[in-house]
Amino acid sequence: MSYSSEKLVHLLESTLNPQLRKQAEDELGLIYNVQGFSTNILQLIMTEQVSMPIRQAGAIYLKNMINQYWYEKKPEKPDEIVPFTISEADKQTIRNNLIEAVIHSPDPIRAQLIVCVRTITTQDFPEKWPAIVDKVHHFIQTSDINSWNGALQAFYQLCKLFEYKTSKDREPYHNAMRVLLPMFLERLCQLTDDQSDLAVLTKKQILKIFFTFIQFILPLDVLDKNSLSNWIEISNVILVQPVPDHVEQIDKDERSELSWWKIKKWSIRILNRIFDRYGTPATCSKEYTEFANFFLKGYSRISLVRMKYSLYRNGVYVSPRVLQQAIIYLEYAVVPAFTWKFMKPHMLVIIQQILYPLMCHTDEDQDLFENDPVEYIKIKYDVFEDFVSPVNAARQLVYQVASKRKQMLEQAMLFCMSELQNGQLAARNKDGILHIIGAVAPVLLKKNVYKDQVEMMLVSYVFPEFMSQHGFLRARACWVLKQFARVEFKSQENLLNACNCVKQRILNDSCLPVNVEACCALNELINDEENELNPAVKELVGQNIQQIILKMLNLIRDTENDDVSGVIQRLIYVYEDQISAFAVDIMKHLAETFLSIVKCAEEQEDADVKDDKTITAVGILSTVESILSVMEGKLEIMHELEKIVMPVINAIIQNGMLDFYEELFTLICTLTSKQISEPMWNLLYVIYDIFQNDAADYFAELMPVLHNYVQVDTKSFLADPKRLECILKMIKQVLDAQIDDDESESHAAKLLEIIVLQCHGQIDSVLPSIVQLVFERLSKEVESTELRTMLLQVVIAALWCNTDVLVQTLDNFSMSHGRSIMLDFINKWFGDIDCFFGIHDRKVCALGLNTLLHLTVKRRADLDQVSGKLLPSMCTVLDDLSKAYENKAREDSDDEYEETDADLDEVYSDEEEENEKKNRATQSNAKEGEEDDESDLDDFDDDDEYDRTLLENYSTCIDNNDEIDEFVIFKETLQALQTTQPQFYEQITGSLTPEQCKQIQEFITTANKRQADKESRKLLAAGGYSFTNIQVPNQFNFGAQNVFGHQ
Repeated sequence: MSYSSEKLVHLLESTLNPQLRKQAEDELGLIYNVQGFSTNILQLIMTEQVSMPIRQAGAIYLKNMINQYWYEKKPEKPDEIVPFTISEADKQTIRNNLIEAVIHSPDPIRAQLIVCVRTITTQDFPEKWPAIVDKVHHFIQTSDINSWNGALQAFYQLCKLFEYKTSKDREPYHNAMRVLLPMFLERLCQLTDDQSDLAVLTKKQILKIFFTFIQFILPLDVLDKNSLSNWIEISNVILVQPVPDHVEQIDKDERSELSWWKIKKWSIRILNRIFDRYGTPATCSKEYTEFANFFLKGYSRISLVRMKYSLYRNGVYVSPRVLQQAIIYLEYAVVPAFTWKFMKPHMLVIIQQILYPLMCHTDEDQDLFENDPVEYIKIKYDVFEDFVSPVNAARQLVYQVASKRKQMLEQAMLFCMSELQNGQLAARNKDGILHIIGAVAPVLLKKNVYKDQVEMMLVSYVFPEFMSQHGFLRARACWVLKQFARVEFKSQENLLNACNCVKQRILNDSCLPVNVEACCALNELINDEENELNPAVKELVGQNIQQIILKMLNLIRDTENDDVSGVIQRLIYVYEDQISAFAVDIMKHLAETFLSIVKCAEEQEDADVKDDKTITAVGILSTVESILSVMEGKLEIMHELEKIVMPVINAIIQNGMLDFYEELFTLICTLTSKQISEPMWNLLYVIYDIFQNDAADYFAELMPVLHNYVQVDTKSFLADPKRLECILKMIKQVLDAQIDDDESESHAAKLLEIIVLQCHGQIDSVLPSIVQLVFERLSKEVESTELRTMLLQVVIAALWCNTDVLVQTLDNFSMSHGRSIMLDFINKWFGDIDCFFGIHDRKVCALGLNTLLHLTVKRRADLDQVSGKLLPSMCTVLDDLSKAYENKAREDSDDEYEETDADLDEVYSDEEEENEKKNRATQSNAKEGEEDDESDLDDFDDDDEYDRTLLENYSTCIDNNDEIDEFVIFKETLQALQTTQPQFYEQITGSLTPEQCKQIQEFITTANKRQADKESRKLLAAGGYSFTNIQVPNQFNFGAQNVFGHQ
């Protein structure tokens, strides 16, 4: 080994010593960019004489180096040094040897090298690394199974790269699979009966590759029917193949993670994917219809038999994931008539002997319920757990069968009721029966024959379980009541009894899982979106609302359950008046809990635990925001709440908790929505500091806060020039960044416009800088129409607010550019005149056009060149505005009478259901771009374009302001021009079309009407009307034979 290699070994060994690590890392930092360094690391990794810890340290260093320096980067600024990347010569050496390195490495090193493969394929395949396919093909052809396994693991990284890409982007991948798939299938068949560790690992990797290949697209040009048949058959064989005897001796908790069960999981996932996405004629896209018919009639029944075999097993262990996937396959088989014909005779038995036992409370459940209730709650409420849980799959299958197939609901309910009426039914079995009944609750509530009986079923079989000696049955009673919360109780007594049962379980039950389930049940009972909350229910819960909320706050602290946070938010809105009396106590509790959770999360090394705590903390922040929103009109309480929330805000900012920035800005927005205290003004400078460091990407989320600072108390905002300076610097940073983020830039431009309008006449000294910033951004490429018009709108607002300052500023620009910037601006403006949307944007545009008309005397030379476009542009804007106002009035009126059809979610017959699924599939395929369906544009009404724009939500001083009426101003402007500038008036009206003349006359009529309406409102406000005959002119004679000079 050369001296340099020995030195490298020494440095890597030193990184393992805490006392020498810093020095070694610094020394490596001096030589990492030397030609050949990365290849020397790879060589060292593959040297068996080097100790394993040093080789592993080298593998980690190489992985990090490739992640950071494989991609070619450009300097952020022209004068900066080009960032280091690994040389092309070293890259080629690594590409030439990496697959061999993966194959011959032990598992700890292979895991690091696999990441290197993923990074390199992402960047270099196929252009610079087409040889990876040849390498894999070469090693798969050898007789060395270890080489197969290593090559397959490496190739799997390439497969993941193309997994979700569209057909047109997968061509290089498909070309590779045309060569490799037949060989993969051959190896899989060859290893079918080999149950050795390495053989099973290899089979698992082949199945994973095939699943990834067909996950999103089934390329029939690569896989013909014969080939697919072989893959389906081998998957079926592997599914029912017995596991070795020694596997059955391993502890159950560990057994499911063994490769012998993993290969079954992947084989059944392949069968499920083919059936669900490509094998059902009624739901698949058109290109797969032929294959779907082939699969349904040729293989679905065979696979169905395999699934039932996997389910029954006569008490023999089946891993949870295989069981879950088998149940999912049965769920897919419920809808197609062909498969249902074979399932129907067995379905009730499947419910009774397989699904029912799965849905019962188990020994494992009870162990957690008693000894680790927090973990029990975490598992039961984990949405990700539902994706892999056989219990959830069983619940879904029961619902699917009951809702889609006739007689099955009746059979299932007869079974359940016969069990419930059995006086000797064990508690755990009762839990399973109630679980089944709750699972089909949506169906029962829609069937007339059942929904009238639901109330008595609850009274007879569910209410008693609220007092059960078994905690899990009390929790199940709460869950069932939650499922049936929409039942129409005929008896007020029964309804109140239901609510009281839940309330008592929240306040007095000693079991945390029961408390949490009761909270969720209460949420459903008071969350009736279709009808007003029953007053008696509201009063019953309201009697103990303080105790209930405080108990829920303790539950959040003890269990970190996010669902409970949602219940509190609902209660806050329902009991707004009562909450104010103890809002401060609630907020203190929430703040303490949040700070405790985030502190614990920071100390956690387990990423999953940290994520769970982050989700809970986000829920707490949402609850905090709900309280602030409800209390924002009560200024004294808000003052106290602000003091409590400030430590939360400071903790997020000081610790750089990016995960909470969106919620942080929402809190600040709510705290500044009505008034801005001195601490909140000081917070603006803190926001500016974090914006410089790591919040620049959050400008759109920060926008409501900045809008409040400008709009809520403009006088205080301008009292300290630093406040305006901070916001302008943030805006400049966004517009100068030249990043691909039109949303942030559009928000930045909008904020500029708000500042110009809101600070009308008070920021003349900075107006030239604002205009210059806008023109600098307009001089660069602007792809987004919204951004371009928003930038123009800033200048238009400046034109209207301070014409003299803007004109002088543009003249100064003209002197340095040698042409009229004013004229350039007007031409850009008129070129996009039909791109202004919403009411506000068009109003600003109209006010700006009126100002242009007033500029006749000062800038006649510029306006002469565009005089023929002035009134046509005004016609476009005012006509669109008229329609926008009409559409808004119509929408406001419609909102008052909007109704919802309660029967839209009815259960279809079998035939209707298949048609519905087919329709949904067609729509889904259109979204995925799988078919060239006709455009949906015709589905939209012409009035859609007049809807409120997103940025229009940020109000300004000109919105809803009677004193600033663009139609009246236009009428008065025309009158003034007719009197003072008759020649220019004739010039701008001479080329109008008859249609445009008619439009202008309509605008004048509108102006007169709006003036009259305004006067009426003033008189009404003053106490009454005084009727006099006022002659209101309906048209103007501007000196021509016709109104606007046309014969």
